[in-house]
Amino acid sequence: MAEGTETDDPSVLGEEAHIISAAPNGPRTGDLPDHDVYGNLILLCRQDHKRIDDQVARYTVALLSTIKHDHERWIAGLGDGSSRPRLVPDPTRPIPRALHIVTSGSRLWDLASGTDTMRPSWPGGLSEDQQDLIAAFLDGLRDWLDVHSMGDSYQAGRDAAKALNTHVVSLNEAGLLVGVRIRHLLLTGGPQDPVRWRELDIQIRPLAMPGAASGGLLTLEQVRGMPGSSA
Repeated sequence: MAEGTETDDPSVLGEEAHIISAAPNGPRTGDLPDHDVYGNLILLCRQDHKRIDDQVARYTVALLSTIKHDHERWIAGLGDGSSRPRLVPDPTRPIPRALHIVTSGSRLWDLASGTDTMRPSWPGGLSEDQQDLIAAFLDGLRDWLDVHSMGDSYQAGRDAAKALNTHVVSLNEAGLLVGVRIRHLLLTGGPQDPVRWRELDIQIRPLAMPGAASGGLLTLEQVRGMPGSSA
């Protein structure tokens, strides 16, 4: 559930799905006295709802019932706080100190695809135009990550790289640099404990850096020559 605003009602993000479909040609179709009973319903996000209905060979009635029951047991165990989900650093995969400086959409997509979430950051004091470019860039990246989570394809990856390249170039032209690193985490406290979690740490910074030539401004050519840069 997304909170309402001064002008709009709250938005319901979850969708009610049937484990066994009542439609004759529906996914996992079957006869039940009542298809709307609690035991045949599961609450999903829109992406997972589409996925289970498209991939019926994988998401069988038995698997969906198990997922539902496992989630119910997990929720029941949250009362004492001992099973509360947490993201913690993976002790076997230290967080890299250096960022990959990306100046192309293809390199950005190579690093971003397959991550579970992203954590963006940028400094204050930027112009309105710069902030608008950052917002469009992050919205576009999030959309492509959502597409990737619904089923990867080579063409989708090419399309993502091309679209993201436009954003990266626009940010560079506006004097902004994109740096990323992968944080390897563990999701603990869930029904399957622990679950490996990959977070995309994406930092957007001005090209102006103390000590650089030309009054502290780095050119893109200098950026591409820096250790860790990825063109």
